[in-house]
Amino acid sequence: MTKITDYQIKHAYINGQPIMYKLFVKSTLNSYIKVTKNNEIHVVVSKWMSEKVASDFIKKNILKMHTHIVNKQNKQLIDPNFNYIYLLNERYEISSLLTNYRRKYEIIGKKIYLHCNKTSDKLFLIKKILLQYCQNVIPNMFTKWEKRMNLKANLSFKWMTSKLGVCYSSSKKIVISLRLICCRKEAIDYLIVHELSHLIHPHHQKPFWNYVSSLIPNWKEIRQEVTKYW
Repeated sequence: MTKITDYQIKHAYINGQPIMYKLFVKSTLNSYIKVTKNNEIHVVVSKWMSEKVASDFIKKNILKMHTHIVNKQNKQLIDPNFNYIYLLNERYEISSLLTNYRRKYEIIGKKIYLHCNKTSDKLFLIKKILLQYCQNVIPNMFTKWEKRMNLKANLSFKWMTSKLGVCYSSSKKIVISLRLICCRKEAIDYLIVHELSHLIHPHHQKPFWNYVSSLIPNWKEIRQEVTKYW
């Protein structure tokens, strides 16, 4: 096998289907395959591994990695190319229209029409739609849980990509990601309870999870579902 200092672009053919991956040959005893955050397949093999053994290793594992990427993409609630979006777990198709209107959107049935041209404008309008839905739906749900838990906090919304919610227990402020409105209401309930619970237990230790469980018994299933999307 050719020694390389960086990587090579390769293709594996599984049932006639080409699967692209980046091959790294390193001075390591362990070989592995991983999927990056950008949905790229990286194959790392030992420079002492024979070409046949490396080829068998790749063929054995690469289809599983490719399937993982496809499943992840199918579960995305906001399409990276803005062809669709989920609102309260219902899919809306997105169409971009070139009109005289600048940065305007319309929702007709399960179709969203974006009056814009640039990708940055699309994201701006998507955030605006998410904020509208958050403001229309979540405050009433939030108040319901505040009363049930006998707690009070200031609620706000923000575009966040790494978290769905944050609790600032010292200032009793809870920030919820705009992306949460993509999920079903049961997931929103869980996130609200999760963040409000931090006002009592500002950690993720056993007392915290016991308290969450007393209010949302199936929180583990909901949490697992939500993390698959993001």
